[in-house]
Amino acid sequence: MHRLIGGLFLLINHAIADEIDSPTGRWKTINEETNAEESIVLIELKNNEIRGKIISLVDQSNPLCSDCEGAQKGQPILGMEILNGFKKNGSTWQGGKILDPSNGEKYNATIDVIDNGNKLKVRGYIGFSLFGRTQVWIRDKTH
Repeated sequence: MHRLIGGLFLLINHAIADEIDSPTGRWKTINEETNAEESIVLIELKNNEIRGKIISLVDQSNPLCSDCEGAQKGQPILGMEILNGFKKNGSTWQGGKILDPSNGEKYNATIDVIDNGNKLKVRGYIGFSLFGRTQVWIRDKTH
């Protein structure tokens, strides 16, 4: 009986640790200049890579990505994939790209789960990580 309870305790602890370390889920994107919520991004793990798409916008006008290139040009921002190609390296997710739909630019990026899984530090950059900008997203716990 004690082994069963101990095993269940370990499984629950492991599941909680995975949640804290995982970037998967729904995230509120916050504008670093205004501190206003802009969107909700759903991040999912597919084939050992994380991908993220915009599933909700504060701006209800359903804007298009007029500055995007290729297949994304002129497409609605709502539903658009803005994160792709991130693989885990230690506690950081790296090697991926992030799209800024406000200007159509794609940047190299790193993602770190911080604050016990409640926040996501997303750093986009060109060339070296030293030259870039960081946003902190908040885990959306409403769903």
